[in-house]
This record gives sequence, C-alpha cells and structure tokens, in this order.
Amino acid sequence: MPASRINRSQRIIIVIGLGALLFIVSSWMVTWGSHLPYGSATFTTQNHGFDVGGLHPWVKVAIWVVATALWAAVSIALMRTNPFRRRGDER
Repeated sequence: MPASRINRSQRIIIVIGLGALLFIVSSWMVTWGSHLPYGSATFTTQNHGFDVGGLHPWVKVAIWVVATALWAAVSIALMRTNPFRRRGDER
C-alpha cells in the first residue's frame, strides 16, 4: 500500500508496531548462544545471574544500531509529508 493512501494515524500505528517488532527481534538476536548453565542447584547459585557464552558485545551493539537505523529510516520515510502538496489537494 503506498504511503499516500494511509492517513497519519495509521502511519503512527505502523511506526509504533515496527518499533515493537524490531525490539522483540533484536532482543532475541542478542541472546543467541547465551544461556544459564543448569545442572545442579549449587552451580546455578554460584553463577550470580551472569550469562555464559553468547555473542561478542560489539556484535550486540551492531544489532541494536542496525535495528535502530532501520526503524528511523522507515519512520522518516513513512512520516514525511510531501512539501509540494497543498492542503486542498488531498483526494
């Protein structure tokens, strides 16, 4: 559906939904390979809640930067109004 066929309220809902979707997917992606080692009760209490394994911190940052840049680019493209369009020209 072209951006001109949806109204401003629908655009705002799309931007919010896209942000939520990207947050969920990015959160899932940065947890790849990280897990708490479960085996015995004594070992898990010594862990103090730290993840074992997982992605390097710079990869996690890169995932969040890409997700944020994607959200910003799509949001700007969706929310941009045509400066050459007059108010009475809406059809």
